[in-house]
Amino acid sequence: MGGGYSIDKKWRIEGISWWPQEMPSQEEYENALINLEKVGNEVDYIITHTAPSESVYYLSTIRSLRIKGNVYQEQPLTTFLDEIQKKVNYNKWYFGHFHIDLELWRNQIALISTVRELETGNIVRQWDSYEE
Repeated sequence: MGGGYSIDKKWRIEGISWWPQEMPSQEEYENALINLEKVGNEVDYIITHTAPSESVYYLSTIRSLRIKGNVYQEQPLTTFLDEIQKKVNYNKWYFGHFHIDLELWRNQIALISTVRELETGNIVRQWDSYEE
């Protein structure tokens, strides 16, 4: 599930580097819940842009990461992802919104410059994010 709030959108260009529909609609939230219910709330992987609010808060406590944990515009989405985290059984959850590579708790993995094997989470390739 995509979605995340761009805190830097004032420096972006609509339709080129920023889109008004960056946050999920109510219909998208409902569709996600329906699809998860169809599979008994059990999936192998969850792939989202951002993370549940508990994980966002945790990341924000690691000062060296400089992640903002209080972006109120994103709270409906991260709170929704908390609900998913509580009701869905999953093996791995991958997200990339925070531009870091870090294994968290609850089998959640933040990605930016790492390719991981989907099932195991083992690193396949890792590079410096400034490398071409």
